Amino acid sequence: MRTTRSFKQDRKLERAADRCYIGTMHLRLCVGMFLLAAATACAPNSMTDSNQPPMNETASVYDRIGAAPFATLAERHYAGIDTDPRLRAMFPDDLSASSQSVRDMREFLTQFFGGPQEYSERKGHPRLRGRHMGFTIDQAARDAWLEHALKALDESAAQHGIPASCQEEIREYLIRTSQFMINTER
Repeated sequence: MRTTRSFKQDRKLERAADRCYIGTMHLRLCVGMFLLAAATACAPNSMTDSNQPPMNETASVYDRIGAAPFATLAERHYAGIDTDPRLRAMFPDDLSASSQSVRDMREFLTQFFGGPQEYSERKGHPRLRGRHMGFTIDQAARDAWLEHALKALDESAAQHGIPASCQEEIREYLIRTSQFMINTER
């Protein structure tokens, strides 16, 4: 008996998960068990995070690391895209630290990882996939985008001392979500 899901089943589950998250004010309401497992995985470990203060095991990534790492991640991500000819044409002219693109990414990630709901308050329903449908996103564009996102995450983690477990949770989210944004096989 085959126990792995097909690509079509994975995409269907991803779409359902995206709709579920988007329709709630907190991801915990939709995927509580996932968050509980993720929060436990992100809990400080006495062997690797001995300099980190003790945290409630159900604290969100945002509660553990604060807002600054998300701001740095967004700023560095768009600084990389700004000089990348593979992606530059898909983005607005202004990708500076004070740009709308940086603000949107910062607020979205902050909200997704348990911080203030500023993104939804300002822009409404996140509709992440829907907001990106106007762009041709193939595997190459996804890979280029992800390259900048992961580099920015590594730089933010080094600058802000993000615990490895929280860094890995953010990394996994960026990988999964970027794959979900592909909308063409071009």
